[in-house]
Amino acid sequence: MSIFKKFEPLFILVLNAIIFPFGIYSAAVFMGTPADRVLIITAVFIVFPIYAINKYTDKEDIHNKSRTFYFFIRHPGILHVSILMLLTSIVILIFFGKLTWFHVFIILAGITYSVKIIPWYSKGRPTFLRLKDVCFAKSLSVAITWGSSFFALNWLVYPTLVHNKFQILLLIVNFNIAAFINTVFCDIMDIKGDMAEGIPTIPARLGVRNTYIRAMLLPAVIFLCATIPLAVLNKIPFPLELFFLFNLMYPAFYISMYYWQKMKRSLLAPMIDSCGIFFSVGLLTLHLIGL
Repeated sequence: MSIFKKFEPLFILVLNAIIFPFGIYSAAVFMGTPADRVLIITAVFIVFPIYAINKYTDKEDIHNKSRTFYFFIRHPGILHVSILMLLTSIVILIFFGKLTWFHVFIILAGITYSVKIIPWYSKGRPTFLRLKDVCFAKSLSVAITWGSSFFALNWLVYPTLVHNKFQILLLIVNFNIAAFINTVFCDIMDIKGDMAEGIPTIPARLGVRNTYIRAMLLPAVIFLCATIPLAVLNKIPFPLELFFLFNLMYPAFYISMYYWQKMKRSLLAPMIDSCGIFFSVGLLTLHLIGL
């Protein structure tokens, strides 16, 4: 077995940990704020642990991704390192005076996504849930953290340096929708395990067909219909509208690969996670053409 195949689950975590700081850098370039090394480095120390902790609590993975599930069971040290990384990131941000409320939101959302610490009342008795156990809350939390973080962290640390605020707000909404589509599609792929474990994801509640139409296609169409007139009336640059379109079309590519069975799931997963890279490269491209 090759090294990549053996440690593939870990490499996926590393990929996510790299995409996030790249997004912060790209957003900073587009916004006109400094590419802050503290924000970029601590992003790695936050994202890796959040995804790693989830791997140790996602019992449904035994149905969907059994090899990934057992990999992390056999390597508990990754969890210990992850917790240390998360604590280190908080200390560094506090030391440099760059800990924002959105950092706190990301960390709390990441922990409550995976760990049953949300007080709840069900079937006549108190209990605790994860965000993942609440329909829509899981997908919305992922979409907001990924879709907003690139811009929000830079904006909160350097509020007076931000320009093109209206365009940035549209980009945030656009990426929120793309990230939402991304995570909902992952739920479609994992629907077997989620239903077996009673996880109330959107596809498990609405059905796969309704999920594609109502939760994925409809938000994208509404956004594009709302922004096309802005481009026609020169309220936003036309290249920006094209980017909105391409960003929302990217999921159609990996969804097609999935249904046509043109790609193994082990290769499909990094492609899905790479939506952040696609978005970040797009931001740098928009900057280079003068937006």
